[in-house]
Amino acid sequence: MSRLQSSELAEAVDLVYEAALRPELWPFALTQISEILGSDSVGIFAYPNGAAEWAVWSERSLELIDWFVRGGWHLNNPRPQRAIRVLGQMRAGTESDLFTPWELEHIAFNASMRHELGYLWDAGVIAGEINGEAVVFATQRFRTRERFGRDEVAAIQALGPHLARAIQITARIGLHKAQGMLGALELMGCAALLIDYAGRPIRLNTKAEQLLDRAFSISGGKLRATHPAADPRLQQLLREVYARPSPIGTQVPVSAVLPRTRQRPLVVYGVPIVRTAQEVLQKVKAILVFVDPDEHRDPVDIVLQQAFGLTAAEIRIAKGIARGEDLKDIAEQHGISIGTARAQLKSVMAKSETHRQSELVSLMMRLSGPMNFVENGTGRLQRANSSLR
Repeated sequence: MSRLQSSELAEAVDLVYEAALRPELWPFALTQISEILGSDSVGIFAYPNGAAEWAVWSERSLELIDWFVRGGWHLNNPRPQRAIRVLGQMRAGTESDLFTPWELEHIAFNASMRHELGYLWDAGVIAGEINGEAVVFATQRFRTRERFGRDEVAAIQALGPHLARAIQITARIGLHKAQGMLGALELMGCAALLIDYAGRPIRLNTKAEQLLDRAFSISGGKLRATHPAADPRLQQLLREVYARPSPIGTQVPVSAVLPRTRQRPLVVYGVPIVRTAQEVLQKVKAILVFVDPDEHRDPVDIVLQQAFGLTAAEIRIAKGIARGEDLKDIAEQHGISIGTARAQLKSVMAKSETHRQSELVSLMMRLSGPMNFVENGTGRLQRANSSLR
């Protein structure tokens, strides 16, 4: 194919590096590469865990994607395994390099590709690996067309190292985005950790580290709840997270209540990482967020002062009431009379436009939490960031 010369190859290289920095462009880049190669479908996926979350395809590959996942072929695809054994990494080849004519006709995967979808001709390369899995670049043609020739295979061979570097960049971008979510949850006072596609915890924020061995443990790379009654619930939550596809759209988190000894139950939310075109080939499958009902966070002083005009003494009263402390105990703690404490509480309720202590407690709880890091200055922020390195 003489047209596959320097200009087309340079265009393909430019496309993959642009997609590396702007992952939402991967489908477009693969579609353009498909046109350059004269193929009917192009895809990049991981092996052996090549589920839909780990794949990106050219824009005309919807039928192939549906067949690939619906039939479970992403878990039973003999081509990458054969390519690794016969070709190794970064050496491009075709279906004829991997299989005999008899195998192309009779091996279930090959026969199904040919007779159900009409694909016969295949070319590709193992473009390195990421997170312990081979990254496969594969392109197909229908059986009614000619097989891939030397020019196309040479172009794929030349493209392989660029694909490997671009995919590594994309994966790191995806991981850093997930780490940024961990940092944001840390600043909001939430314990959280990242889970990969094999169910392994890969990063914890500082608050999650504080729950280690008290609420959950990591054994053999797996997450386990420390309370015997809690672990089945945690494992069920993880199964539900993994079972969910990652379509374009918003994912609703799944949740579980984990019993604890001599403490209130811990609530954990599993939030699947949405795999759209913006998040291809990333390492993270889900974020687990832990909510501890025994943990109390006071509202920030400056918020109470600016929102309601509370004095320092009134802020102390409001925080004490929000913690569930008795007014008499609050007075003794701060060395004031019970009469003074009542007067300050009355002033707090007037300024905050609340009429019962229960309303005041509810208001304080709504103001607690998300921006508490402000009160602690930059130290808290620095610690949160350092935990992500």
